Amino acid sequence: MAFLEHIFGAKRIEVWKKISEELQGEFIENFWSKDKIRANYKNWKIILDTIEKPSYQLAGFETRIFIPYITDKEFFFDLHQRTFWSSVEDKIGFVSEKTGFEEFDKNFTLISNGTEQIKQIIDTKIINLISALKPIRISLQPSPELLVKLPERHNVLIVEKPGRISDYNQLLELINICKLLMDNMLSLNIITQEKTTETYFV
Repeated sequence: MAFLEHIFGAKRIEVWKKISEELQGEFIENFWSKDKIRANYKNWKIILDTIEKPSYQLAGFETRIFIPYITDKEFFFDLHQRTFWSSVEDKIGFVSEKTGFEEFDKNFTLISNGTEQIKQIIDTKIINLISALKPIRISLQPSPELLVKLPERHNVLIVEKPGRISDYNQLLELINICKLLMDNMLSLNIITQEKTTETYFV
């Protein structure tokens, strides 16, 4: 197992370095902690890392992308693939927004406080990308894993996908989803292009 981890770990690091170059960003390799990529898109920071999920969340690795942003809106959404627990959400009273794409709506739960905005944000191009990359979770809600309260007017786009991804094209597509989401939210004046700090990330 250690040999395989060495081989696949080396491949992942090589791919992540290539991605950081593609984004004109910085790859931060850390043997004892999480490897990271830091880059910019317009005025926003993009942070990629991996995390080992705790046992109560079905232990395993997960690849994450964060984009902190500033907003004066209370808008949020949480999109995730339907699972066994989705029936519990249905019974509790969570109402999943409909995108108009039957297969997508059948496979994903989409919770939001902006019915009209979410249909413009999660557009056809994004739906196709998400469908090809499932399982995936995308949300605008601050993650408890940040372990700190976000500054006033700050929020963060979070994309989470199981596994320590070492596929170059998959990573680029995940980043592309983030960029498209940010552009769509900006066009609706949900977010601003003000610069943020991301020092509150663990």
